[in-house]
Amino acid sequence: MKNYILPFCILLSFNSFSQSVIDIDGNSYNTVVIGAVEWMAENLNVSHYKNGDMIPQITDNIQWTNATTGAWCYFNNNTANGPIYGKLYNFYAVNDSRGLAPDGWEVPTEQVCSDMFTIFDSTYPTNLNNNTVGKDLKEVGTVHWNAPNTGATNSSGFTALGGAYRNNQTGTFTQPAFNYLAYFWTSTEIDNPSPDDIDFGRAFHIYANSDFVRRGSFNMDSGFYVRAIKSSTLSTVENNVNDIKLYPNPATNFIKINGLTNTQQYTIYSILGTKMSTGTIGNNEDIETANLAKGLYFLRFIDGTALKFIKE
Repeated sequence: MKNYILPFCILLSFNSFSQSVIDIDGNSYNTVVIGAVEWMAENLNVSHYKNGDMIPQITDNIQWTNATTGAWCYFNNNTANGPIYGKLYNFYAVNDSRGLAPDGWEVPTEQVCSDMFTIFDSTYPTNLNNNTVGKDLKEVGTVHWNAPNTGATNSSGFTALGGAYRNNQTGTFTQPAFNYLAYFWTSTEIDNPSPDDIDFGRAFHIYANSDFVRRGSFNMDSGFYVRAIKSSTLSTVENNVNDIKLYPNPATNFIKINGLTNTQQYTIYSILGTKMSTGTIGNNEDIETANLAKGLYFLRFIDGTALKFIKE
């Protein structure tokens, strides 16, 4: 994905969003729009690549640690965990060219995840230890998280569940931390400078007793959960980026758009895709924002281009 940062604004692309997606095995997943990107709101639970090839299930601990190709398992090898928590995958499955996600979907890069996290805490990723993103990602309550599930609001709709992971060194499952933490792969691979030249996969993780999210590089034979994003909802703007600017940002009573060559129809959306207002705008004309609650919003033009702004 290409991100183009303008002074105080980011150009994005909006699309029509569905409420679910079906994988090659027929599993259906709820989805949620966060910012301009459509995310799965459930963990992936597929056992075939996009082209129909089977992904092996590995239950044996030694075979898991020795694997150098894609594999999956259920936590504790218990099939009852599948419908709730999905499958744990090694990174070889995540970055396999045959594709783990449904057609038209993909596993997000670390940058896509970081962009999403900054919607909820602008100090991420510079503030990795004290950010508050985790609370916005976690399901509320203690059904799928250990108490106290610190700060959980699930304001993003991401609905992360505490489902632990599979250890890369022993092939065993983290005990008794099943609902204490959760790890999620990104599709970003990190080169390992050490002589053995075994590369790493990037992942982010969340805890029951904190409200932050953290990231790290992990061995490819670790077993983590996977979410996917709809490919067409990523930014595709590449030309004339600096011609259109939104100001002031942050805004209070109004915003203006500079660089328009003619009158444009627009719609303002909340971060979860709720339509807030519509209208037409000319170059450097005011759009009233006084009635908007504090938060992050997107102004979308009829051609699909959108600008992000903050209402204070």
